[in-house]
Amino acid sequence: MNSIQNRAWLFPGQGSQEVGMGRSLFAIYPRASEIFEQVEAESGLPLRSVSQRGPESTLVQTDFLQPTLVALSIAFVDYLKANGARPTIVAGHSLGELAALYAAEVLDLEATLRLGIERGRLMAASATGGMLAVKDLAIESIEKVLSECQDGIVVAANYNSPLQLVISGEFAALNSVASKLIAIGGTCVQLNVQGAWHSPLVANAAKAFCETIDQVTFRAPQCKLVMGMTAEFEENPDRIRELLKTQICSPVRWFSVVRKIASTGISHYIEVGPGKVLRGLMRKILDDASSYEFVGVDNGRFLKEISHSGVHPQC
Repeated sequence: MNSIQNRAWLFPGQGSQEVGMGRSLFAIYPRASEIFEQVEAESGLPLRSVSQRGPESTLVQTDFLQPTLVALSIAFVDYLKANGARPTIVAGHSLGELAALYAAEVLDLEATLRLGIERGRLMAASATGGMLAVKDLAIESIEKVLSECQDGIVVAANYNSPLQLVISGEFAALNSVASKLIAIGGTCVQLNVQGAWHSPLVANAAKAFCETIDQVTFRAPQCKLVMGMTAEFEENPDRIRELLKTQICSPVRWFSVVRKIASTGISHYIEVGPGKVLRGLMRKILDDASSYEFVGVDNGRFLKEISHSGVHPQC
């Protein structure tokens, strides 16, 4: 395996989960169990048992899923750092941005867990509408159809790749837009989420979330940080705080984030969380698959290689 240094750490959000995620980490890293004990005490929810044994119908509920994914990503971060790894650049997709802020030491453990719990609780309470992944059409074509919709609220939510845009909104508007997109060659896939995330329909959740955000301390990042709303490097903790306040109801510019990171010359990436969602998107964002290496932490082989690397660099 190539050096675990000079890497970008990318953090996935909702949609990356599966029952049993993190099992290899729990088996070799007692600190992971301690983190879950802490988030369970704070949330009052049996997050570890649901994440390991299901049922999946409970795991995907927003108030369960968000703090679970945040806690698991934090545990992976702590494991990597305990074994000498440090990121050069971090970025997170939607919910994953909380764990990215933790990895960059903008937020401490308690603040990150608290924000993950509150974000999930508030978004679950305001859940309405849905989301569709639209593929096989240029972004401009999708945006044109969205701008012409008169059947309710529907907006661009996640710019995942040049040919994949997730749209979010009221069901009537989604159905209307989907029929038009399919007619011009698009493919629409309904996402297994409980609400219209990254849209005006969750503005009330974003407003309430601001109160929690204002109660925690933000510090300057200790490595480079790209925020999903701007796809730019952000260093000012007050600026980072303000961006996080509107993130819930603002679009995620993921493929611009990845291109921003790639423009620095970084060619090694770690998906710090469960699943392979971000690796799949990477293949659609960067044209030359031979120009980068992308590995995931949620498997026993990678975790053992990290533990045997024996390096202790600085961020």
